[in-house]
Amino acid sequence: MEMRQETDYVKHHIQKIIGFFLAMRAFSATLKEKGYQIIYLKINDERNRQKLEQNLIYLIKKYQIDHFEYQLPDEYRLDQ
Repeated sequence: MEMRQETDYVKHHIQKIIGFFLAMRAFSATLKEKGYQIIYLKINDERNRQKLEQNLIYLIKKYQIDHFEYQLPDEYRLDQ
């Protein structure tokens, strides 16, 4: 998910943001080519709520997900 929450919490150089999102898009495309099912929300996707928790709630409801797992974050602000 490309989210404003990740671009706006602190001032970033635009090239850093673009590079990060391009890497995410390339990784998503590679996984799709290998046959994985991917849900990818671009920054301008109308379904994108721009906040991690809101996006997860949206996807869990939309796809009727009954079990959700995640890797512990390595940043304090995401852990909160």
